[in-house]
Amino acid sequence: MKIKNETVRLVALLFTFCAVVALVLAGINMITKPVIAEVEAEKTRESLLKVCPSATDFAVVEYDKVANPNILEAYELTKLGQTAGYGVLVSTQGFGGEIKMMVGVANNGRVLGVSIINLSETPGLGTKAADSEWLNQFVLKTSPYKVVKGKAEAANEVVAVTSATVTSKAVTAGVEAAIAFAGGLQ
Repeated sequence: MKIKNETVRLVALLFTFCAVVALVLAGINMITKPVIAEVEAEKTRESLLKVCPSATDFAVVEYDKVANPNILEAYELTKLGQTAGYGVLVSTQGFGGEIKMMVGVANNGRVLGVSIINLSETPGLGTKAADSEWLNQFVLKTSPYKVVKGKAEAANEVVAVTSATVTSKAVTAGVEAAIAFAGGLQ
C-alpha cells in the first residue's frame, strides 16, 4: 500500500511539473510569436528590396500551393502603382539540404535579382552560391539556363561554383521555377 501511495504521489508531482513547464512555454510562445512574425516580415521585405530595389510596394499573391510545391510565397512588386514584376520565395534541394531564395522576376520574364535566404551547403564551396557576384549571373537574363563549368560562352549559360555543381544546379532550378511561376501570373 505504501509503494502504491508513493507511486501516485510521484506521478502527481511529475504531472504537475510537466503542466507548469507547458504553461510557461505557452506563455513564452505567446510573448515571442508577434516578435518572430515581425522579424520574418522584415527579412522578407529586405529580400524583396534586394531582388527589386526600385519597387515601392509589395502585395501578397494567392496561388495554388499544391500545384506549386517549391513556391513558398509570392509577391506582386509595384512601382508607382504599376506592376513591375514578382518576388517569388522558392525552395530547392541542394547538396547539403534545402536552399531558400527570393527571386525577382520582371514582367518580361527577366530576372531582376536573386537573394539567398537560407543555405546549408558545404562551407567554402557550396556556400559561394550565396555570393552576390555569382548570383548576378542570372540578372537580366531569361530561362532556360544552362549550368556550365569553366566559362560561359552563351547568354543563357551560368558558370557553376567550382566543386559545387549540385548547388549551382539547385539554385538555377529555383530561379527557373520562379520565372515559370511568375510567367503564369501575368
